[in-house]
Amino acid sequence: MNFFPRGIKATRFVACLLISMLGVNAFTQPIEQDTVEAAMTLQLLGFTEWPDKEPADESTPRTIGIMNSEPTYVAFKALLTDPRFAGRFAIDRVDSGTPNEALFSYDAIFFSDPDPREIPRIIKRLENRPIVLIGTFEDFLEQGGLVNIVKKQKRLGFEIHLDNSNRRGIEYRAKLLRLATRIVQE
Repeated sequence: MNFFPRGIKATRFVACLLISMLGVNAFTQPIEQDTVEAAMTLQLLGFTEWPDKEPADESTPRTIGIMNSEPTYVAFKALLTDPRFAGRFAIDRVDSGTPNEALFSYDAIFFSDPDPREIPRIIKRLENRPIVLIGTFEDFLEQGGLVNIVKKQKRLGFEIHLDNSNRRGIEYRAKLLRLATRIVQE
């Protein structure tokens, strides 16, 4: 037995479909790639160990320099309000003119979209320092970087250069190494 005429069923179906589509669009917003990269970086650094550079106590945050990228800086800043990261990390802007003393004080430096001429100079200045160099572009590991966030088939992953890391005394927990899409050893 049919309680509703055929037209009402079709109208109800279309109305439900529209409401569900509007509801999904109203509540989902695309997450910016800068935000995802910043979140990955903070998670990666949580599984990283520095030689003789442990904070004095648990309340001392790890410092991250953000190289020449305002959108990346904003993404990191927003994430640092999250309880999982608040108090564990601090960020600052850096550029090629940042003095060595300031660069040497960072635990990590994040390169989002730097001038290609700057990278070799900065990496040379930081040579053999226990600073994690994280990049987001092709050939970063080959230029001396330690961790590279890569996008493959619409998914983000990360690569680790173990030899560069070992030269700096940086170690990663086994759990992190198992998740890497590529590990480079010479």
